[in-house]
Amino acid sequence: MRITKKVGLYTALMAATISIFIIGYFIFMLPGLYASYTKEKYVDQLHNLQLHYRKSNTPYGKMLDLPYYTLHLPSDGYLIDIDSSYGSFSLEITDGKAKRLFNKLRDTDFSDASAYKGIPKEIQKELKGVVNLPVQIKESNFNSGEASVEDTNIYYHQENAFISETPVSTPQGDYITYIILTDTEDGVLITLATAMAPRLTELTPIVLESLPMILSMVAILVLLFAAVFAKKLAKPVENLAIYAKDLEKSDATLTSIDGKDEFTDLGNALNSLYTQLKTSLSVVEAQNKELLKQQKGQQLFITAASHQMKTPVASSLLLLDSMIHEVGKYKDTKKYLPQVKEELLKIRHLIDEMLPAIQIDQMDTDFVEIKLAPMIHHVLAQFNPEIERKHLNICIGTISRVVISDQKILFRILETLVSNAVKYTPQMGNISINDIPEGLEIVNSGITIQEALLPHIFEPFIRDKASTEKGHGLGLYLVDNYIHLLNGEIQISNGENKVIVSLYFKEENILC
Repeated sequence: MRITKKVGLYTALMAATISIFIIGYFIFMLPGLYASYTKEKYVDQLHNLQLHYRKSNTPYGKMLDLPYYTLHLPSDGYLIDIDSSYGSFSLEITDGKAKRLFNKLRDTDFSDASAYKGIPKEIQKELKGVVNLPVQIKESNFNSGEASVEDTNIYYHQENAFISETPVSTPQGDYITYIILTDTEDGVLITLATAMAPRLTELTPIVLESLPMILSMVAILVLLFAAVFAKKLAKPVENLAIYAKDLEKSDATLTSIDGKDEFTDLGNALNSLYTQLKTSLSVVEAQNKELLKQQKGQQLFITAASHQMKTPVASSLLLLDSMIHEVGKYKDTKKYLPQVKEELLKIRHLIDEMLPAIQIDQMDTDFVEIKLAPMIHHVLAQFNPEIERKHLNICIGTISRVVISDQKILFRILETLVSNAVKYTPQMGNISINDIPEGLEIVNSGITIQEALLPHIFEPFIRDKASTEKGHGLGLYLVDNYIHLLNGEIQISNGENKVIVSLYFKEENILC
């Protein structure tokens, strides 16, 4: 399954689960919260009505959610102010019995809840003695039905206000009768109110009727949100997957990843990994090329060495075979055995020259600080007899070069180059040694190298056939391998009747 579908499915399931909890909340918890909220609202409205009357002693003037009567029982006198949801008026008590009842009511300590509970009984007892009420009921035709009164709940609200809640159940509905008494400085405030009791089942049918619409809206929103969220989240992942496939190509181009989220970090990490892999592959390819080059060089070296050894070995065998069979003049073994020895010595000398070339890869390097001037003078001192014999002119410039290199290997390089210069420079020729940018230069005059030979000058056993000097052509082959071992380079070129050898060191290996 594609990541877009997965994300969309997981988001839809999560949103559906949340929707179920929300719908359950509407069905099971909201009705109870609504009933509790409605009761608290009724009590707060009645209490605010009393606070208004205490502060201004004027009618409330605002519509409430339930009908009410507020009586102000003064501490002195018998004039009662009455405020209701239908209007305001005053009532004066003139009956003696009623006055005594009124006196007992206003003398009650309303800060004592037990006294508050006894008020209804006292009122009932006193009313039995009042026979001449100002109101006379001519006819009674009330159908109260079967009503049940639950226990009255009395509690202290705030600011010396006691509240009585009496639930009443009838076939026509449930009601709550509220009586609030507040003790004031100039009397007592009594508020009477009745309201329909909010039922827990009132909201349930409404919620159930709205359920199809709620479910439809939730489903649409869930699908829409899941699609947008899945596309938003999965798109960067898909782009990275496509980008990763493109990076499989060798000629892929890196793309800059913009942003500040985890996908940006992943894209940048992918770019960094690709760069590192490409660099590593380049290094491996370069190493493979170098190994192939070395392998070809070794094959060439072995082939050339075999060819070089073939002639003295064949000559030795021919001489020995002729002496064994006493062919002609070769019966005289004492005369021809020295020739066999000479051929064998040629083989041993060739082997001695080949051993350093074979052991180059096994050599360890020890890079130290080296001043070139003392080393050059030391090398030249070895060839003083030959230099004097050929009356060569040696010109050493101001050599101040100091490098980081292997002392033994660098000495062998200079020794071979100076040896070649002394060997191939004609009588009374010139040899100069000077600093050049990034290296050293050795020039010997009076001779050049064949142009056809220059491209192969560092191959093993390559010699100028016109040369009369002895050798096997391994010197420059060894120098080339030595200089690469020191991370340097060497170039040999012809000048005007001269040979120029340029030795280069890496910039980081040159101190001055």
